[in-house]
Amino acid sequence: MGAPPEVIEGFRADKERDQRFGVWPQNWNTVQAFHASITQWRVAVGMAGGGRTGFDYAGVRAGLKMAGLALSPDEWADFRHMEIAALNALNEGQE
Repeated sequence: MGAPPEVIEGFRADKERDQRFGVWPQNWNTVQAFHASITQWRVAVGMAGGGRTGFDYAGVRAGLKMAGLALSPDEWADFRHMEIAALNALNEGQE
């Protein structure tokens, strides 16, 4: 997203991040997983335009493994909810 590495590291080290960003502690792992996966969108392009169709789950799996993250079944369901919400926002106006 363009932030310098020292800024990113500062956010990771910040113990107050949950309050500052409004993420409940029980959702933090899912948010981290979503962030680790943001480059794994599948994109479809055709004559009428294009848009994102969802995550490439093989890429998501590799990204989570490399980030040292694991999701429980409930966290995976939350991750999917985030994916659907993001798809709606990212594809808005592209019909």
